[in-house]
Amino acid sequence: MIKNINYANKKAFQNDEDVPDDQKVLDKDMNEIKEVVNSNAEELDKTQKKITTVTSAPLTYKGSVTQFSDLQELENVNNGDIYSVTSENKNYIFAVDEWTEYTPEIDISELEAQTEELGQRVTNLENITRQVTSIVTDAEITQNTNYTVPQYVLGNNSLEVFFEGCKLIKDINYIEVDETHIQFKDWNVPHGSNLEIIIRKGEE
Repeated sequence: MIKNINYANKKAFQNDEDVPDDQKVLDKDMNEIKEVVNSNAEELDKTQKKITTVTSAPLTYKGSVTQFSDLQELENVNNGDIYSVTSENKNYIFAVDEWTEYTPEIDISELEAQTEELGQRVTNLENITRQVTSIVTDAEITQNTNYTVPQYVLGNNSLEVFFEGCKLIKDINYIEVDETHIQFKDWNVPHGSNLEIIIRKGEE
């Protein structure tokens, strides 16, 4: 089953203007992901239905028209209806609300390739997610010592760290040590502090 992203469009709630756009996720970024995923999902669904029509639906030759544009004027057409366009010397089949070029020995490999490509694009986009981990520290975190965080990709800005709701700046407030550790640079995180670790997936 082809799925869409169904959450309501995001609105900006908190945005630190001092942080560059390429180091944070904005409402426009999440809305763009939603728009692209849903658009590709709709196109994929349409392509799959078109394949079903040209391979499984009853096919009926209905006659001929002079120009391709004449097909748009036809009324009461059904999936599987075939018309010849004499100016092009081609046949067209009506499938999923549009006309597609058709021959009796139709090669659906191109449609299948489109389906596979669109499916992969949808899958890749759906894999772009955010892992959010909220923490209340149960002890002071000593400056310049390793602190364990969920696994992230080192050096591609997929990791974001917030302290009491404020975004920390990499290499100023903290440094990335390895794929599961950071260090708070030259300051101790007090006991009972609220930390939020956000990791963007699909950034490799």
